[in-house]
Amino acid sequence: MVRILLPVALAAAVSAGAQLSSSAYRVLGQPDLRKNATNMVQGVEFHTPQAIAIDTRNNQTHLYVADTKNSRILAWADVYAYQIGDTADLVLAQPGPQYTTPLGIGAKGLNNPTALAVDALGNLYVADAGDNRVVRYPSPFDQPGTPQPDAVFGQPDFSTTTPSPASRSTLSHPSGLALDSAGNLWVSDTGNHRVLRFNVASLNSTTPPPADLVLGQSNFTGGAANPGGVISPIGFDTPAGLAFDGQDNLYIADSNNGRVLEFVPPFAPGASGAAAAAVWGAADFSSNGNTVPAASGGMVVPTGVTTDTQGHVFVADTGNNRVVVFFPPSGPIPLAAFGQPDVGGVAANSDSAPSASANSLAGPADVKVDALGNVFVADTDNNRVVLISVGTTSASQVWGQADFAGNGVNQIKAASVNFAAGVAIDYSVSPFALYVSDTANNRVLVWKDSARFRSGDPADIAIGQATLTSGAANADTQGSVTPSATGLSAPGGLAVNPADGTLYVTDTGNNRVLRYPRPVAQSGAITPDAVIGQPGFTFSTAGVGPASLNAPTGVAIGPSGNLFVGDTGNNRVLEFDINAGNGSAALRVFGQTDLNTATPAAAISATSLLAPQGIAVDVGDNLYVADTGANRVVVYLATDAAPPSAVSANFAVGATSFATTDGSLNSPSALAIDSSGNIFVSDTGNNRVLEYPSLLLMPATGGKPTAVIGQSSLAGAKANWDSQNGQATADGLSAPAAVYLDRQDTLYVGDTGNSRLLHFLKPSLVVNAATFQSGAPVARGSLATFFGSGLAGGTATATSQTWPNTLVNRQITVNDGVGAPLSYMSATQANFQVPMNVALGVGRIAVRMADTQELLAGGPATIQAAAPGIFTVVSGGTSVSAVYNQDGTLNSASNPAAAGSIISLYGTGAGQMSPPVADGSPAPAASLSYSVAIPVTDSQSCLNSPNAMCVSFGNTLGNVTYTGLTPGYVGLWQVNVTVPQGLGAGPVATTAIVDGVASNKVTVAVK
Repeated sequence: MVRILLPVALAAAVSAGAQLSSSAYRVLGQPDLRKNATNMVQGVEFHTPQAIAIDTRNNQTHLYVADTKNSRILAWADVYAYQIGDTADLVLAQPGPQYTTPLGIGAKGLNNPTALAVDALGNLYVADAGDNRVVRYPSPFDQPGTPQPDAVFGQPDFSTTTPSPASRSTLSHPSGLALDSAGNLWVSDTGNHRVLRFNVASLNSTTPPPADLVLGQSNFTGGAANPGGVISPIGFDTPAGLAFDGQDNLYIADSNNGRVLEFVPPFAPGASGAAAAAVWGAADFSSNGNTVPAASGGMVVPTGVTTDTQGHVFVADTGNNRVVVFFPPSGPIPLAAFGQPDVGGVAANSDSAPSASANSLAGPADVKVDALGNVFVADTDNNRVVLISVGTTSASQVWGQADFAGNGVNQIKAASVNFAAGVAIDYSVSPFALYVSDTANNRVLVWKDSARFRSGDPADIAIGQATLTSGAANADTQGSVTPSATGLSAPGGLAVNPADGTLYVTDTGNNRVLRYPRPVAQSGAITPDAVIGQPGFTFSTAGVGPASLNAPTGVAIGPSGNLFVGDTGNNRVLEFDINAGNGSAALRVFGQTDLNTATPAAAISATSLLAPQGIAVDVGDNLYVADTGANRVVVYLATDAAPPSAVSANFAVGATSFATTDGSLNSPSALAIDSSGNIFVSDTGNNRVLEYPSLLLMPATGGKPTAVIGQSSLAGAKANWDSQNGQATADGLSAPAAVYLDRQDTLYVGDTGNSRLLHFLKPSLVVNAATFQSGAPVARGSLATFFGSGLAGGTATATSQTWPNTLVNRQITVNDGVGAPLSYMSATQANFQVPMNVALGVGRIAVRMADTQELLAGGPATIQAAAPGIFTVVSGGTSVSAVYNQDGTLNSASNPAAAGSIISLYGTGAGQMSPPVADGSPAPAASLSYSVAIPVTDSQSCLNSPNAMCVSFGNTLGNVTYTGLTPGYVGLWQVNVTVPQGLGAGPVATTAIVDGVASNKVTVAVK
């Protein structure tokens, strides 16, 4: 058997110009790089649910929930078989349970649905407020596949979504739906301050029908609130919920008038000017009920209304955080109030704030009652739906949260991130902890090992919260403005002292900076030992002065240990001594003329700052400030020698002068400096991160960026620029608010508009070692080459026949877990074998530090069962093949192969072998390892049959006498094939095909 030596090193194929990949490698806060819903949506949670509907047909009670801010409807087939945490049985208007983009399935999607109703046939009507229409889903639980709407009301077609002037056929932000006993559809046309009826006879029209009746206006073209300018029994101001009782009396929640009106049938078609017969919430028909005390029956912005079989009227009294019950024609005092201890209570989560409870409500927007008398409430501000069993006042079941205490948007999770405003890594002790400010969830999340986390992994610790599923501000002081040592309110910037792991957190909402002894070394509640900006832990007042802060955001530690704080609300940056503690005064101020001034300067200048946020300090004590309000980054050199105030900046990055704001930045919010002095800026308003050169290479003003992440070019500014459906991508950004460079110069970005933290590595390219073809897949067990820059500080080649998994303290891992055998490693290139047990499909291949597992470079690669490539004399797969003639000499134009002779091709990527050979081990000579793919001589079988292979000389197949691994070599595929007769003399284009996948074309000389 003929054998061939592999080249020791292959030609590099990646330019060293790019410092970071433009595509993120991994993500936290989302399960993958395509999702972007707030708090990692999974199909069990809600974001501001505003409506519910119940369908009791077929011996089941279907529950529909308008998950308003997630632009979808979630449905459960049987509420009485439901267990807390069960995922929805149906998801309407989105491609799956993890998606929340408005119009997520196109024109038949939804945008902020606000009301639901079910007719006698089980058809579901949805008030699609953001699209100014109502759509109908034919009985969703009876439809195969994914239900889609079949009718639209208020728009001429599904493609039109903008509001039009009031008419019989238009709607503006509808938010109430009901069906009367005849099947007529009634709609609260909220933006036009009216209620419309669509006759049952027109509901199945092939074109959107006009309404045949209007209440609240004198004609079909009127749209003013309280026509005539006064509250009356005829007009409405922002009508919302609708309901009918058993006698077809109509109840309307007239929200901004703080009342519920009752209209008594019959209803004459047209604009009859019908007047209400009764009112609840207000003293009379001309009064507003929003100011009436709750104990007297007053209601604040009532939104939902329903009735039960006994004639009780239930009202979601949204502003009073309760559901009240009336029994017409009883007086104005409600019979009961769910969500409050008595009819006079109005506080949100009155017995448990800031958490929810089984007894409390917060901003309920809808209520429904089933035939048994059980009450369902859309508890909107608690982001849940609760079931209150008949005869009780406490909830017995909850949807949208994991328990009765939870109330965060989309059910706060250990793995979710809602506005990542700060990032830092603690390198003082291995493993290196990663800290992320989860600002909107009022916590700092900790992953104990920054090197080994995988996309979507949950955090290990939450600073500022008692659990990993809570997120209220100042949670341990009941959400009050008086904080404690362990609570947080909108934490922002983070900084870690590299010497001892001390963590500094800008607790923005509490106007302070907290200092934590190394958090991952603490047990129990993570507790700080000092507070800066306040005299003690229980103070939060914003102030100006040498010891006060006002909404601080950025924080950084200088080389001497001094602390720098971006005091955003005071338009300044303060510098504190390394030992600063409770109530300490600042040493120096930047951006103001003294330590007691906070007002913005009259004009932008070298000495002014305007709402600065992110800051960084380099090893030379140079201070970099994201001067957010002035759309620039300013740099102060050698701050250790600067005066105590009125310091002049030496550079204005992103601005054409110190007096202008007209440069390349739009609300920059954070920055970081790499080991070469390059400046990375989160250009938040332009949805990108810009890279500027080192100060050594940049003018004082007018410096230009050299690279961009988050856009296709420096001219781009669109959020998620390469997304076609509003979802996130690996290459796009939306309002990035944090940037952090780790010690390997890889970049973390807080992509706040996509509710995630991204990690960008140095760029890479993985290719078949035989072909070097960019973008082509590699195969399990094949030889591959990894190109990049800064991969290793030295060069090494495997010295044993069995390849190691480590060379020069570097490893290659596939999908963050499986180690690859290495034959060569250098600064720009690594040669390796793709492990046989990796998953097929698009995977991630990366170079890591072997000792700490820190990531250096990596990216996606497609892995197939077979991806054949043939080696060539000149590496790269496009020249004369590395073919040996039957006599053992190298095939060439001067040494062609004879027809009928056997030649040997050498390649890689032929797929599975039998018997298998361990990864990194040379193939044995005593027991040959054959390709599982069987040689065939029929082209159709070769192209279309599984486990088939062939070699094509032009259009003629050769007879393959051996296909398998070359003895003594790792992953080297050898094919012995007979040169067909009749080819003619000269070069012949030759291809190997395995499982229908063709190799590169190579040249074989034939005589």
